[in-house]
Amino acid sequence: MPPTLTGPFPPREGNTGSGGVDLVITSATGIDPIIAGKPFPYLMEISLERLGTSKQDTLVVGDRLETDIAAGQAMGCPTALVLSGVSTREQANDWKPSRK
Repeated sequence: MPPTLTGPFPPREGNTGSGGVDLVITSATGIDPIIAGKPFPYLMEISLERLGTSKQDTLVVGDRLETDIAAGQAMGCPTALVLSGVSTREQANDWKPSRK
């Protein structure tokens, strides 16, 4: 269960994310992985279940539009972006949430 297929950071020498290893395992086993990291819904669904809250009553807070906020929006939860992290106000103003 990899968090993502590439990781949240641009590739750099010695850091390719988990995608390379995941592809080797998938190729060897013939089984597709369950992607657990944001914005994929797997961990979000488990979190809602454990919290015992509805999507509408659960606020997803994050500092990265393309992972944290995208995950909340994909689940149908309200979201809040904090500007003390990765994404900027300008990026937020230009953000186009995906539609289901």
